[in-house]
Amino acid sequence: MDVVWIMKVQYKVVITEDQFASLSFRSERVARIGLSSVLSLTADKDDLELARLTAAILQHMFKHSEETCAILVEKGGLDAIVYWCRLSDIDILRDCAMALANCAMYGGKDTQKQMVCKRAPDWLFPLAFNKDTNIRFYACLAITLLANNKEIEKQVKASGTLDLVEPFIASLDLTEFTLGQLDSMDNAHGRAPDYLQQLLPLLDASRVEAQCVAAFYFSVEAGIKAHRHQAELFHDIGIVQSLKRLASYSASGTVRGLARHTLRILKEEEPLRLSANVPCWKNVQVQAWVNQVGFANLADRFRVSILSLLFLKWSECIFFFKIHCLHI
Repeated sequence: MDVVWIMKVQYKVVITEDQFASLSFRSERVARIGLSSVLSLTADKDDLELARLTAAILQHMFKHSEETCAILVEKGGLDAIVYWCRLSDIDILRDCAMALANCAMYGGKDTQKQMVCKRAPDWLFPLAFNKDTNIRFYACLAITLLANNKEIEKQVKASGTLDLVEPFIASLDLTEFTLGQLDSMDNAHGRAPDYLQQLLPLLDASRVEAQCVAAFYFSVEAGIKAHRHQAELFHDIGIVQSLKRLASYSASGTVRGLARHTLRILKEEEPLRLSANVPCWKNVQVQAWVNQVGFANLADRFRVSILSLLFLKWSECIFFFKIHCLHI
């Protein structure tokens, strides 16, 4: 029996039974024995029903492993996703945006270079303008993941998509977006730890766009996990110090606000905001910095040293002032 016909029937059953999200749990089996069958479905890119099925499977498969991503790119999976970005079907576009984000996240640097060669950053531009919030968000996530690769940053920036990221994130209603995720089939329980760990480099990235997307995503995930009483996961993956650093140092009000919001959800103390103008730091700011960089046990000694240094500097000023007066 024709494999395409079988998968079309299975697709209808899955949708009817409202079990579409279970595709993510089948990705291991598909990666082992069915990858060629999935890729064969991309041959007829203009079959809309088949495109819905295949795009949904591919977006899950792109987060299976770096090796799977490489195979999908080599055998035409990425070409199909990029081709479908020109369609207007919301379900397909949502899967395309998520597929590109997953490919950029799990594929490694070589796959990211292939994404640039296949003009993925250019096709992310219209996705980032879509009326659907989820499509726009995952397009922004994908472009920031690509831009975090310094080898292709220049080409990624040339697409213009990066310029859309910070204004879009700033415009989002965090509560509304979180509730939408809780009601979705795809992310009602939040992302797995390995997925969240893939986002950690964005928090520590130099580009504010990457920090924006990651800070927003972690705020959403913290809300979902707190609702499910699983917030301790964020301590396990080591996110707290990065959030505190952004809450203290980030020049972006959006990033600072999101980082502080997440810290409140995690019941962590919000750090003192530290100015980028380090020479103007006061004693309390220096102590806060010492605590943040992991030397809390030395904070009191820094306070004494700073006060002593200030005393010596003040004494030196008085000394030279007196000499100057005597000469007069």
